[in-house]
Amino acid sequence: GKRVGEAIKQFVIAQLRPGLEPLLPEGVPWQDARWTLGAIETLKELADFLETGTDLLMWKLVNGSEWPPAARYAIVLLRPQVSPKLPGDPPPYWDDFFKLILEFDDAGRQEMLQNLDKFILKCRMDPYTRPAKLWALAQLRPRIVDALEVQGNEWEDVLPMLEEMDTMRELQ
Repeated sequence: GKRVGEAIKQFVIAQLRPGLEPLLPEGVPWQDARWTLGAIETLKELADFLETGTDLLMWKLVNGSEWPPAARYAIVLLRPQVSPKLPGDPPPYWDDFFKLILEFDDAGRQEMLQNLDKFILKCRMDPYTRPAKLWALAQLRPRIVDALEVQGNEWEDVLPMLEEMDTMRELQ
């Protein structure tokens, strides 16, 4: 079935890790590469990289602009540049900001990242958009995660409830 196929796919991706992980730029963790490789559609294509080696895979990730995994890799490469510059005290976790980045196409993503202050202002002016809600959640998590843990809760436990809230006032 589909779940067995996905498990095999993840197993092959794990086998690619020893060759590919050392090739990743500093600041790009394996979890990001794993997400990138998840866009490789067929098991055969993934398995071929086990035979041909990870150098070809890395070349294709960097140079195969129309290839879906390469498009994902371009997004992953934003992490080392953007993560340290995220506004907020404390700043949002990258995983939460990453969900926000995925809401935009390439042009929208570029516009947002070139002027984060303008994007944040747009979120304040129109707080009912999905990106505005994701931004609010991204800001909220680092502020409440410690308090949640003291209560014996985890962010993942309360996130579905927070996502159900439909007004930004409730989230703030």
